[in-house]
Amino acid sequence: MKSSLDFKPTPLAFYLFILLFTLFLGATLGGPFTGLASVFFLLITLDILQMFWTQNQLFLGESFNTEHPMKGEILEHKLTLESGRMPLRSSRIDLDLSFSNPLSKKESTRETLWLGGKQTRKTVKVFSCRHRGIYTLGLKKLEIVSWFGWITYSWGLWPRTFYVLPKIIELKTLFFSPSREGVGNHAVSQAFPDPSQFDYTIPYREGIALKYVNWRPLSWGGDPMVKKFLPEIWSEVQIFLDVYRSDFIPSDETENQLDCEDLGLETAASLIKHFLDMGIPCIFRSWNQAMNLVNLVHPEDFIPWLESTVNLSFGQCPSLAEIGTGSGFFITHRPDIHLWDYLEFQVSERTLISITMGWSSEEKKVWEQRKTTLMRSGCRVLSLERLEDLLGASHG
Repeated sequence: MKSSLDFKPTPLAFYLFILLFTLFLGATLGGPFTGLASVFFLLITLDILQMFWTQNQLFLGESFNTEHPMKGEILEHKLTLESGRMPLRSSRIDLDLSFSNPLSKKESTRETLWLGGKQTRKTVKVFSCRHRGIYTLGLKKLEIVSWFGWITYSWGLWPRTFYVLPKIIELKTLFFSPSREGVGNHAVSQAFPDPSQFDYTIPYREGIALKYVNWRPLSWGGDPMVKKFLPEIWSEVQIFLDVYRSDFIPSDETENQLDCEDLGLETAASLIKHFLDMGIPCIFRSWNQAMNLVNLVHPEDFIPWLESTVNLSFGQCPSLAEIGTGSGFFITHRPDIHLWDYLEFQVSERTLISITMGWSSEEKKVWEQRKTTLMRSGCRVLSLERLEDLLGASHG
């Protein structure tokens, strides 16, 4: 805590002028003017003494309702000011409270008060932790100002830093049907078909991925058949998070954009925890250089990774080819036709989780039309408006 004693030039010059002027009148005219100069000098002396007495008899307490706020919770700042014995009312006390959030919005409020002897003043300020990220809250400065305002004793304080982590939900065994969203009979958290291990064929029916259809029987008048393969037990799960953010976001849409980005990250975090608890290692990928490739092998790896995500930033992204073509999950929050085209023609056996929060009715309409095409190409598809929708794909 850094303290300093500051003199205000304008008030100081004014009161020195008054003091010197009354001393001049007392020396030249005498009489009552001599007493006036003495009274004025006494007031200045009392002003200085009272300011330091306030500093010595002031007790400050600062507390918060939690040390580890979760996303969506309220963060309370509680301030207690208590004065000791004071012969007169305290000097003026100015308090500067500072708050900042992941939107880079900084709020600063100043409160001015005076205390009598043996008096306590308590204040409570409430702030919302709507998004994950880094928050700061607390007193930034405390000043004791003399009655005449010409001298100030101040302390520079440091607001507390809070790390708000993404919200996660507990999932059971995940099931996605290739033909529709929801509960099906294919546990993607356990196995994917291995195209190198042919097993048998079944008649083609609508909704089955065309990539596995054997069209040869049509040449002799038969029905198309679908190749079935032996399952390949997952040795690891790859989860790719789309961290794209447009450079042209209206200021009134910034909070909604952060809501969508947080939902994507929370979906990834919930999936990673689910697989790690099952003993399946995960590879987390994104276009963010600091977190482009993170291997999580054991359940104890989850919390350090989750804590690191408060620094995960969204921004412009490189080529879509960076997504790769392997199995796993791809999580995106943007209604991008070019992205859907890439997933349809380049990516196989992948579960596409699309964050549709905040999309317009027209964007949702186009998305519904593209879902069928994506599923026929081999993608499993799930739409999320909120994190709890992920429970609709959980079965146990």
